[in-house]
Amino acid sequence: MTRVEEHDRLAINASPFSGWNQAEVVTHCGVEPVLTEISREIDVVLSTAGSAKVVPLQYRGIVEQTYHWRLFTFALQLTVRLNQRPKAREAPPIVPGRYAPENGHQEIHATDTHREPNAFTLQISDSNVAKAYKMALTVVEGNIKLWQRGLLDTAKPVLIAGKGYTSPWTRDASYNTFFCAGLIYPEVAKNTLLSVLVREKNIIRIGGQYWDCIAWVTGAWAYYVYTGDEDFLDTAYSVSINSLAYFREREFDRATGLFCGPGWSDGIGGYPEPYNQTGGSSFILDYSKHNAHIDKIRMKALSTNCLYYNALRKAARMGELLGRPAGELTDLTKKADALRTAINQHLWIDCAGHYAYFLDVDGQQDPSLEGLGHAQAILFGIADADHANRVFKNQYVSPYGIPLSNAAMAYSVPATVA
Repeated sequence: MTRVEEHDRLAINASPFSGWNQAEVVTHCGVEPVLTEISREIDVVLSTAGSAKVVPLQYRGIVEQTYHWRLFTFALQLTVRLNQRPKAREAPPIVPGRYAPENGHQEIHATDTHREPNAFTLQISDSNVAKAYKMALTVVEGNIKLWQRGLLDTAKPVLIAGKGYTSPWTRDASYNTFFCAGLIYPEVAKNTLLSVLVREKNIIRIGGQYWDCIAWVTGAWAYYVYTGDEDFLDTAYSVSINSLAYFREREFDRATGLFCGPGWSDGIGGYPEPYNQTGGSSFILDYSKHNAHIDKIRMKALSTNCLYYNALRKAARMGELLGRPAGELTDLTKKADALRTAINQHLWIDCAGHYAYFLDVDGQQDPSLEGLGHAQAILFGIADADHANRVFKNQYVSPYGIPLSNAAMAYSVPATVA
């Protein structure tokens, strides 16, 4: 039994999913309660965007395509049994795509040997979604490799960052866990999260690219929600507290109340000029190395600060479940509230009706639209209802959907590089 209380649960037939047509219904094997907290965040998105059938014309393509499928992914996240794992039973032969005669739905199992038997099975009547799901499983399972680092005392299966990479990355580990890897491959997700931690002088904290590795906390909380693993929760809380203190000392700007560092991308293609002036390198941190007068990148990015806000919130929730002293929880909550205020004060562009991509070293707002930051501001509860509604009205939508950022469209790479 996990420590996630009854008030954190919600039935799958509750809003916003009760109105889906039959082709979109996801039937799960013995999965009933879901986390209210995540459902409430999805409710915010749906209440501001509208359903796929009534969404404003300029968003209809994105809702019916990319946005629609992202909501489908969230639906998979939400349908998680929190009070117990499925009862142990003899695993049937795994045949991806076999049909369940009792309901006519296609039943799909993850096939990787590292997955817990019968931990999750998807039943779906939409053949296109079934094909996409099986393709996604193939991609994921092709990136599960043995790895030993961080808190792993022996080589264990982890999810590496993708083809061409040889190791896990903190950012990828966190988002992958959040986006269903923690549900479908729980042990692999846990191993991956543990593998990116570092130990310094008997203090364990998050490793990886410094500016957004705090995303680990969001991934760790998602893993706990999926599994109810209380031993991991205790480790996650300590790591979160240690890491928040570590980065607050090094990256927090007291003048603005924001954390410093780039946004979602470690490549210069994700940023406007002058951040492409890196001496030929594509790595964003080489901007400071190539410009002698700059000691480090001191932008304050929307998505990075959203991740810090959510980390403070989730750390407080972890501490509450673990029975930590009230003073600790109050401190975390106050810092989260202050950061939310700072984000809305310094990064909201009222005349444009959306958030800035980042605040630069001179305190100027970059007006580019960061799709990821906007999504996190809404999902994490940083944007109020008015801000969320205006973001949806003003978000840039490309012919192929919402980009993580449209900043790179404002410049072209120089023909010659010094």
